[in-house]
Amino acid sequence: MNELEAVSITRYVKALCPHQKFDEFTADAWFDVLGPYGFDDCKQAAAAIAGRQAFISTSDIVAEVRRIRAKRLDGFVYVPGDGDGDPQVYLARRRAQIELVASGRRAADPEKALTAGADQVVVGELVAGVGQPVPEEST
Repeated sequence: MNELEAVSITRYVKALCPHQKFDEFTADAWFDVLGPYGFDDCKQAAAAIAGRQAFISTSDIVAEVRRIRAKRLDGFVYVPGDGDGDPQVYLARRRAQIELVASGRRAADPEKALTAGADQVVVGELVAGVGQPVPEEST
């Protein structure tokens, strides 16, 4: 998260929790704590927390972001690649894949994602047919 996103997250939390106090230094302080985390994850975390409690702290957001990221990693499957015989390459690739999955930019199990994609095509075809005339059956 950058400084501008920290300002945005504090304004978002202020909208979610109008009775919570903020001042001109709040965004700076929140950036110090939330800087290592992604804006989208922090925003999702804040929305989830606001559904449970009236006030939101940075520690609440950090804990919720960690829970969100851990949930995304459920069923994580490492996809091997060339050069995995070298421990440095393997570790770098594994860490990169874990970060992609934890941040929500890649499915935990690519095989399942391919299967799920096939289901989405069928749903897309059904949605496209909404409002279209029903074809007559030939007997």
